Amino acid sequence: MNKGGTPENLKPWEKGQSGNPKGRPKSKHISDNIKEILAEIPKNGDGRNNQELLLRKLVREAYRGKPWAFKELMDRGFGKPTQVVETTPSLVINTEAKTPEEASKAYNKIMKEG
Repeated sequence: MNKGGTPENLKPWEKGQSGNPKGRPKSKHISDNIKEILAEIPKNGDGRNNQELLLRKLVREAYRGKPWAFKELMDRGFGKPTQVVETTPSLVINTEAKTPEEASKAYNKIMKEG
């Protein structure tokens, strides 16, 4: 596509050509920022990084009887427990009915047999 104020500039993109070939600029994902911050060692600390300090705080809260802290420790340390959901199979009616009346007859027949 041509640049400038010419009529060629008003033509649509050719098939298969992108108007933004480099795409959207990549930015850092928030999880990368969190990992960096957790890896930092506070200047006034005792050499432990933020991740260890927060983990110890979470353990203290769990020992104090805070259920949310215990749940987070268990979920993060051992994984969330799987939840089994039982379902019953649904009824599938396969009929060659062409009209609502034919479909109704087929349904009634299946219900009587069922």
